[in-house]
Amino acid sequence: MATRPGTLVVTPVAATIRYMGPLFDYGNVMILEPSQETLFVFAGLETVYGETGQVVPAGHPVGMVGDTSAVTGSAESGNSTETLYIEVREDNTPVDPLSWFFAG
Repeated sequence: MATRPGTLVVTPVAATIRYMGPLFDYGNVMILEPSQETLFVFAGLETVYGETGQVVPAGHPVGMVGDTSAVTGSAESGNSTETLYIEVREDNTPVDPLSWFFAG
């Protein structure tokens, strides 16, 4: 999903933080478990908030999207976008994240 640099990422529902930190070349990753057999994966974060095992309420900030254009110099001021990767898995199968997230 295209976002603006500095976008705050929040959880849509209460969830337990299962993993947070760097993962391969995905930047910082946050894995949340809102219920048994359901996982939210957010990747491409510059900053992550919380602690592994913490239960966070709906609307709680879990990370912030970075600004890689500042490093690459590829974007004009005010027009840059970054990529936030969102994956939802139910019973270890990827599902459409729109059933959980609404971008209004």
